[in-house]
Amino acid sequence: MFKPFYRLENIVEYLKNNVNILVHGPLSTERNLYIKNHIVESETCLHICIEREQNNSNFVLKGNGKTYIIQDKISDLPKLLNSYNINKSTVLLDITSLDQSIFFYLIKLFITSIKPKFLFSGYTSPINYIKNIDNFELSESLQENGSFPGFARRENPGQEKIIVIILGYESGRITQLIESISPDPEVYIIISYPGISPETKQTIFEKNYIELNKLQLESTTYYASLNHPFDVINILKRIETANPKKQLFVAPLGPRPLTLGAAIFSVLNNKVIPVYDFPLEKTLRSNGIKDCFVSDLSSLIKIL
Repeated sequence: MFKPFYRLENIVEYLKNNVNILVHGPLSTERNLYIKNHIVESETCLHICIEREQNNSNFVLKGNGKTYIIQDKISDLPKLLNSYNINKSTVLLDITSLDQSIFFYLIKLFITSIKPKFLFSGYTSPINYIKNIDNFELSESLQENGSFPGFARRENPGQEKIIVIILGYESGRITQLIESISPDPEVYIIISYPGISPETKQTIFEKNYIELNKLQLESTTYYASLNHPFDVINILKRIETANPKKQLFVAPLGPRPLTLGAAIFSVLNNKVIPVYDFPLEKTLRSNGIKDCFVSDLSSLIKIL
């Protein structure tokens, strides 16, 4: 059903020759610039940057030398994207620094309504994330729990619940998500591999499982490839198939490629409820460049 994913160096010449539109987030670090610097040689390749306004919760879209304020993601983004002839273009969505709520919605738009000719996603992973003593502090703050733009779906109050948490490097984020679901959900955890060092992964385990223990909840753990979003899709399908009478929630708190998998699954399955805590991420979160992978999502465009 899906085409494979590639290391950037193995597909870079194809991307240079074919990508018409590159959608990305802020280009404030070497890591965020990595894909752009490697594939953009033609002046005909349009850059669309979507980033948060400084000291503001609003987002702006920059393209063709113009800047637009996005006040309502659900209505403003489709209008703006439609003006760029997406349907005639090969689009590369660089999710390295794109806000997760933005690219979650972009995936829905590109798969269901504003369909490009071909669609790729790219992600550049760091060597490590910045931490303070033994804590990763990647966000300035968390906002209220809620649904992603375009994914507001009704919860069935009396139905048994499952929540699948794609675990991130920060602790302290899962309690409010779990407590917002009633009755208490059965908990599944997805962790990425290969990821950061075994010692760091142990720290992540310990801090998040302490949080689960305080809630007196047990969990089942799965592992998904950091570089292959379709691993997450397959895991979510297995969990859903094994629990046909329970309502499924997905909380993508982890690395962006895994969030991409959760976004695709949520687009293809309108019964799943994605939930999120909308962190305000720090500008400097990581060090170095470890890998860069590109996924071909073009086959998804033909499904819906």
